[in-house]
Amino acid sequence: MSVKYDFTGRTVLVTGGGKGLGKTIISKFINAGCTSVFVIEKDVNLLKQVEQEFPVIVKGIQLDVTNWDEVQKVVGALGPIDLLINNAGIPEPEDFMEITSEGIDRIFAVNFKAIVNISQVVSSEMIKHGKGGAIVNISSVLDDKALKGVSMYCCTKAAVTALTKSMALELGPHKIRVNCVRPSVMITNFVSDPSKQDVAIRIFTTLTERQVTQSVVKVEETADSVLFLCSEASSMVNGSNILVDGGLYTH
Repeated sequence: MSVKYDFTGRTVLVTGGGKGLGKTIISKFINAGCTSVFVIEKDVNLLKQVEQEFPVIVKGIQLDVTNWDEVQKVVGALGPIDLLINNAGIPEPEDFMEITSEGIDRIFAVNFKAIVNISQVVSSEMIKHGKGGAIVNISSVLDDKALKGVSMYCCTKAAVTALTKSMALELGPHKIRVNCVRPSVMITNFVSDPSKQDVAIRIFTTLTERQVTQSVVKVEETADSVLFLCSEASSMVNGSNILVDGGLYTH
C-alpha cells in the first residue's frame, strides 16, 4: 500500500514479534516513523535477529507470555506505551477426539489469557498518564468458521474477538481504542510440527478456495490494517474488527 502514516514519537509494544506477521508489523511501524518499539518474543534467537535488523529502535524482551506474574513485572517496568499489538499466538492443530486438558490450557494461555494480562498492564499505564492509546488484537476468520482439526484454535480466536468488544467498552472512557484484525490464512510458519503439515495444507486449501480472491493473504496486507487501526485515520473505529479475508465472508 502507498498509504502514509506518521507514528513519530510513538512507543509501540508488539508481542510475538520475532517472525511472520509480528515482524512485518514492526517493520511497517518503523517505516512510518516510530522511534521506539518493544518486542516480546519467547525465542531469544529470533529476538537477536530482529534487533540486528532494526538496531537502536527495537528493544527485544525475551519473555514467555504465559507467565502471568513475570509479564506483569516486566511489562509494567516499560513505562507508558502508546500502541499495543497483541500478536502472539499458536495454532496447536489437532482433531477433536485428540484434545487434552493440557492442550486446552496451553493454547488458551497463549492466545487468550496472555492478551488479558498484557492489556491490563499496558492499559493501566495508559490510564495513569492520561494520554489514551490504541490496542489491536490479532484474531482470525476462524473465530466464526469451523474447520476440522483446529477447533481449539477457533475457540481462542472467537474469545479474542469477543474480548475486543468488552475491552473497547470498558477502556473507551479512558480514550483507549481497542479493535481487532481477522485475517484469513496467511503465509507464515502456521505449523512447525512436520507431522501436522497435512492439517495446514487442508486449511490453506479450504479457506483459499472459499475466498472471492483466491490467493493467500500476505502478512503485509494484514499489517496494513493494524497500522490503520492505530492511526488517527481510524479515530472513530472502536470495538470493531477488520476482515482481511479475500472475500471469504462474501462467498
